Amino acid sequence: MSDSEPGMIPPGEKSLFLVGFLNTVMVGAGYIYLGQTGKGILFLVLVPVVAVFTIGIGVVLMVIFAVIDGILLAKRMNRGESIRKWQFF
Repeated sequence: MSDSEPGMIPPGEKSLFLVGFLNTVMVGAGYIYLGQTGKGILFLVLVPVVAVFTIGIGVVLMVIFAVIDGILLAKRMNRGESIRKWQFF
């Protein structure tokens, strides 16, 4: 796939610390920083819903997932790889 394909985010230097920090403080903000705006907004909307239905336990799992996923995606971008707008890991 070339970088110019629709739905692709071109590679670029992204701070692993900033991605992890943003997804810890406000789950989804790290994805927005990476250019995955739709995915970031989805996580921002889902966190309160998950918090209500899981008494907060689900939010902890979402934070852990988002931090790991965001850092792995940032590493890909730093290696010169493009990522898809809804790509995980």
